[in-house]
Amino acid sequence: RKLSEALAEAQAALDVRESRRAEAAGRLPERSPDAPVEARIVDANPELGLVVLDQGARQGVRYGLTLTVLRDRRRVARLRVVDVRERVAGAAVEETARGDYPQTGDRAVLIRPDGP
Repeated sequence: RKLSEALAEAQAALDVRESRRAEAAGRLPERSPDAPVEARIVDANPELGLVVLDQGARQGVRYGLTLTVLRDRRRVARLRVVDVRERVAGAAVEETARGDYPQTGDRAVLIRPDGP
């Protein structure tokens, strides 16, 4: 698990550098890599523990990003992004609340901790 997390962090750092380089060249992105992220789940597979999000690299989604799944303002699960394409992303379900599982239509949001 530690190796996976370290790999995800290294990939995220690489993605940020590549994104900034591409932005300087005028190719991408529409948003900064640090932009707030909100996505909708378009597919969920409980057997594999994976979901597909309707946002990708163009919207600021990066490898290793941790998102909180909300349904009607209630926390359902925590996700970690494991695959990013231009306009969609895949995420692994790391934790669920009260046995709920993410469903199509749920919101996946980046909740930043308060403070500096």
